[in-house]
Amino acid sequence: MSASREREQALESQITGLRLSTLETIAHVNYAHNRQVREDLEELKAQVQKLLQRSLPGGTCSVEEHSTGFHPINKCSAALGIASAASLSMTPCGEDGAHMCDYCFAFPPQCFACPHCGREWYCSDVCQRLRWRSHAARCRASAHSQHEVAAAK
Repeated sequence: MSASREREQALESQITGLRLSTLETIAHVNYAHNRQVREDLEELKAQVQKLLQRSLPGGTCSVEEHSTGFHPINKCSAALGIASAASLSMTPCGEDGAHMCDYCFAFPPQCFACPHCGREWYCSDVCQRLRWRSHAARCRASAHSQHEVAAAK
């Protein structure tokens, strides 16, 4: 019998023996499940670290050790051999120079820029329409400033 099946049976007998309420039963089951998920996560983290150590020439960095707010890559650039970590967030190109869709984050071979401001890229008109709600204000401001620059010339 597998270890997980044994744990499941032990939990069932504990629940039956304690005559727990439904809420208490759910709490016990969730606790057991969360413990298993944490164990699996730790195992996966260890496997990823081993893979990184084998594949990266300059060693690895730990996000926990180097994280400073939202951009942990800034502290990891030396270990990863990246000349400028800031340039990563500003480069929307894939391996073949294709732009990344600003809605679905795909790197399709055919992509088009926003026809108004040219600052965002889309792989389809569907992605453009879905992104419009969040892009509209920036697009209008960008298009307005571009028109002012053109008028000043």
